[in-house]
Amino acid sequence: KGRFDVCFGLIEAYKLLNEEQKNSIEIVFYGDFYDYEINILSEFFTVHKRISRELVMEVQREADVLLLLACEKYSVITGKLFEYLSTGNRILGLFDKPYAGTIINELQAGDIIPSSHTEALRIYLATLSDIDAVNYTGRLEPYMYSNLFKNYEKLI
Repeated sequence: KGRFDVCFGLIEAYKLLNEEQKNSIEIVFYGDFYDYEINILSEFFTVHKRISRELVMEVQREADVLLLLACEKYSVITGKLFEYLSTGNRILGLFDKPYAGTIINELQAGDIIPSSHTEALRIYLATLSDIDAVNYTGRLEPYMYSNLFKNYEKLI
């Protein structure tokens, strides 16, 4: 499965919402997408092409929930995870593998739902407007690059 495949579970869950629930949330994607991806996503969500780094950081800070998509082909512990964590905003991780989920859970920074769990996603989306938007209070220090590097030095 590729990076876009995880979106299909989100789309299916969204389609199961009633109109009032759909109107209470807005899901927005930014980035590089193939035309066919834009065509599919834009039927249900707002899709924007790549934006400047400065604007990315602003959009992330203003979001209520940040969507972290990952597929089985790629590592899910990427710079994007730490970028999201630095905002203090809640994260919804859509993936099956536990790597990033371990960090998100440890920091109480959001929720992890495998993209194949359509009903769980539907419930999450249906109650999204009720979710406490208070930023998480986890400690980022163990995951700061300087601390990770010290641990790496000990290993070698």
